[in-house]
Amino acid sequence: MNAFLCHRFEPGVELLLGKLRIAHGTALPADPERFAIIHWGHSSSPAAHSEALNPPEMVSRASRPSEWKPLLQLGGQLTEPAEMRRNFGSGQPVEADGDGELLPAAGIGAGQDSSHRTARSAHRRGGAARMRDDLAHTRDNPEYHDHPEYRGRSAYRDHPAYTREYVVPVFHLQALTVFERAAGPLISSHLKPGFAGRFRELDPAFRSHYADKARREAVRAIYTLGLDFGTVSLGVLPDGRLVVRSVNPSPRLNERLADLFAEAIHRFDEELERECRERRRDTEILLGTDPEFLLCTHDGQVVFASNFLQRSGEVGCDSIVLPDRRRLFPLAELRPAPAVEPEQLVRNLRLSLRKAARLIRDDGLAWVAGGMPVRGFPLGGHIHLSGVRLSARLLRVLDNYLSLPLVLLEDESTRERRPNYGFLGDFRRKPHGGFEYRTPPSWLVSPFIAAGVLALTRLLAEHYRELKQFPLQSAEIQKLYYSGDKRQLLPVVRKLWEELEPLPAYARYAHILDRFKERLFRLQGWNEREDFRASWKLEPSAKTFSEQGLKRAAGPDMGTGTIITNETDSSSGTNVSAGTNVSTDEAETQRENGTQGATGSYGENETQGATGSYGENRTQGATGSYAATGIYVATGTGAIVTQGAIVRTGAAVRKKSTVRKVQP
Repeated sequence: MNAFLCHRFEPGVELLLGKLRIAHGTALPADPERFAIIHWGHSSSPAAHSEALNPPEMVSRASRPSEWKPLLQLGGQLTEPAEMRRNFGSGQPVEADGDGELLPAAGIGAGQDSSHRTARSAHRRGGAARMRDDLAHTRDNPEYHDHPEYRGRSAYRDHPAYTREYVVPVFHLQALTVFERAAGPLISSHLKPGFAGRFRELDPAFRSHYADKARREAVRAIYTLGLDFGTVSLGVLPDGRLVVRSVNPSPRLNERLADLFAEAIHRFDEELERECRERRRDTEILLGTDPEFLLCTHDGQVVFASNFLQRSGEVGCDSIVLPDRRRLFPLAELRPAPAVEPEQLVRNLRLSLRKAARLIRDDGLAWVAGGMPVRGFPLGGHIHLSGVRLSARLLRVLDNYLSLPLVLLEDESTRERRPNYGFLGDFRRKPHGGFEYRTPPSWLVSPFIAAGVLALTRLLAEHYRELKQFPLQSAEIQKLYYSGDKRQLLPVVRKLWEELEPLPAYARYAHILDRFKERLFRLQGWNEREDFRASWKLEPSAKTFSEQGLKRAAGPDMGTGTIITNETDSSSGTNVSAGTNVSTDEAETQRENGTQGATGSYGENETQGATGSYGENRTQGATGSYAATGIYVATGTGAIVTQGAIVRTGAAVRKKSTVRKVQP
């Protein structure tokens, strides 16, 4: 299979056509099933073929803000209200000046205001410098602020809404680069909107936290709207939140954008050829996983997994990120050896659970899984896949045929995980060449459900090219998914399952999937407050923690010292690496190590100081620091005062810290 670009000579596409090495035209080829069709612009050709990028109906929807904005909001993304739109267009880069700076759009997503007419006329007269001068004159002219579309926005005029603006071109789940326009160092109220500077393409080595986040949000927006490529304009609010301002599925191109999209299209074409070769060789698909669970007292209090587990290894702890971007490590995580067959992976999970039972020596704690058994602690059942190419089509198959049916098994509290977690199309590429699918909740609640989820994943990875239904492309079905409406989703899932049963590999897993289907169709949800060790035949198993305790339990930022951690740093004979990362790094950008088979990395990197002890390099926000003596003191109302152990390189030291709650 090869790629074919179908276009209608949209403005600027001639720059792209001159750089392409693949076939292209204004009509579909005679045998479209032999090609992956890339629809550029508002193509009149139907996307009835199996492999289509930017289907025309999705492009049409993306041109209507009244339709695409609610879709992004469903998935937890902020969009720009109509009253906040500036006259100065969507801020998409088109033309570079002599200094390599990118000027705002002259015709891309342009509105009908005077600034765009000025920009277009300057472009016709020739010269980026002249256009810049004209724009500066327009912005400095008081009459500009009397423009009908600008009148009445004095507060916005005096205080620009965004501290930074980004434009991100995206193609097939990849951000190609990022362009930034910064309003200045933190305070920029003296700058007029659109006059803060021009867009610059950022060097990957010097991208900020916000630029990396803009790249992720742009890829997410394109995917959510059923698109495969386009440009996304975003802004950073003064409080640090990112807003999707506009989405353009067929941007007008300049030389730089044409180069970026041409390179991406050629990579896509090469991936298609490589996939065909691997399919003929019958490349083996490998499954891995790292499901999470919580440790709770009988009254619903969370006990941090970091009390018992290190961060790396087959059984470890994982982090959550607080609003101030500090990281805590309350979650326990299993990282079993990968396997080709789902049943073997379930056996490996059981071995990891037994190891966890040996490390977590507190029989009074309940082990709970699901989506959000305790408010503020979302759990994931991430699945790793290698031996199969990551593609938007595979990701949509996993969303529609795995995550959508799983809603029928959820507890009532599971839906609270969405949309901040469990949003559609959540993935992460892995260093080994495979990827991690992150949308499902923690299905560790029972070995039966675990086997069903993994067998279904294996089936989908093997036959995703043959599956044709994508109900989640509908805004209505997405609403049902995020709200967890089981009754209305049941007929949708029944129809999806009818397509699965005739697949050749279904018979191989029918003994698992038939029973799994029956459980789905009964709408029998799991109990997130129940200790799952009994179902895995692990002893002892604590009782289900109480409903009253669940109501008292809350997330890590609820204050007044409710969550108690007794840190144990090391067990005998174990090297402990210092430098707990509670800095400004997001969980999404954390590095990983600890290769396990072909599925690659599962454990997180451990940073160690020169002496191996807790040194001055460890800080935790403004609340305190890890000093060279190994003592951490948090200050403030309701804080927890903890004295930790001093751990040196190679030492086998175990010291249980003392904890007392400071009353306000």
